Amino acid sequence: MRSFESFQARLGTIAGALCCLLTSGLALGQTTPPPVPTGACCVTDAAGVVTCSVLTDDACDAAHGRYKGNNVACAAGNACPPPPTGACCVTGAAGVASCSVVTKGACRSAHGRYQGNAVACAAGNACPPPPPKGACCAASGRCNVTTQARCTAKAGTYQTDGSTCTPNVCPQPARGACCTTEHNAASCAIDTAAHCAGEQGTYQGDNSTCAVTTCPAPVLGACCTTENNLASCEITTAANCTAEQGAYQGDNSVCAATTCPQPIVGACCIAATATAAPRCTIGTVANCATATGTYGGDASTCRSANCPTACPCDWDHSGAVSHIDFFVFMNDFLAGQGDFNGDGVTNNQDVTDFLSCYNNPPVGCVRSGGGGDHGDHGDHGDHGDHGDHGDHGDHGDRGDRGDHGGHGR
Repeated sequence: MRSFESFQARLGTIAGALCCLLTSGLALGQTTPPPVPTGACCVTDAAGVVTCSVLTDDACDAAHGRYKGNNVACAAGNACPPPPTGACCVTGAAGVASCSVVTKGACRSAHGRYQGNAVACAAGNACPPPPPKGACCAASGRCNVTTQARCTAKAGTYQTDGSTCTPNVCPQPARGACCTTEHNAASCAIDTAAHCAGEQGTYQGDNSTCAVTTCPAPVLGACCTTENNLASCEITTAANCTAEQGAYQGDNSVCAATTCPQPIVGACCIAATATAAPRCTIGTVANCATATGTYGGDASTCRSANCPTACPCDWDHSGAVSHIDFFVFMNDFLAGQGDFNGDGVTNNQDVTDFLSCYNNPPVGCVRSGGGGDHGDHGDHGDHGDHGDHGDHGDHGDRGDRGDHGGHGR
């Protein structure tokens, strides 16, 4: 009778706990979002004055500011270091270049050529003329108008200053039929020998055509692969099966007569690092070794393997707090094994303490599916040097795949 009364009392406690979760809107995985971190944000106005205010990373980005990092305070007097400046050469409508000292971002907005941080303008604010441009030929036959220095850096062949890509002055490489396998079927396209090899195709020779080429159908077979700890079978080539880290069952084998063995999985305990809390995953012993974790044994769970956790209400030791922890804890509570607060007994206080941790996870706890700090995204003001704005793009052959021609099946 006493055991039954104890069971009834615990059922009453569970009912109260569920009521608590439902009324607080936290049942079935709903969570209280953690507060969004803030930090110092330096914003430069139109007059070049830099001010500091404490904002979220997103709010700082919306204000076009420079976020200095989570929990970073503004300096004394709300002073932010000004962004670096340097000489910026802008060519006007008359073709005359003038120089002014601005930030890299301001120079880019003015379509100028930034000379570098702390570089001063020359006497009289004079700027050297921009380097001449000309046609640059790539090995593929593509043509691009750029400077000689950039052409050389891209392993191209520079023609002459002032030359253009209209018409294309670059010599075109020889082309021919290329047999490839796509979606388990043979296909033919006109391509260069080099690009055909890169596509793992078979080049049929210079000037060959798809109209008179019969590409052999690929040999297929059953392939056993593993994804999300489940085995599956697909029909593909031996090469594709190997690329997917599958087990090829032989030419002309079929999935209907193939039984792919299910992988043996267990808990993998992964220790904490400088950037991540301890966590647990379920996978194969090989995947656990790749993750530099400790395998808990075949068919083990995160809890049975006793994987370390930095969060007391991560009751199933999965590495994150979710509604699963609530149900696992309540199951242990019913079994008399829910001593959450470690006082040696399982009673209603353990439920109260668990719910307090669950509803407001302390430092070290991670919500399932929740995001963490975004860190310092650096200077939002300068998005990199776009370099020479005058390149005309690629006027050459737009498609290495060329003429798809006939498939010759």
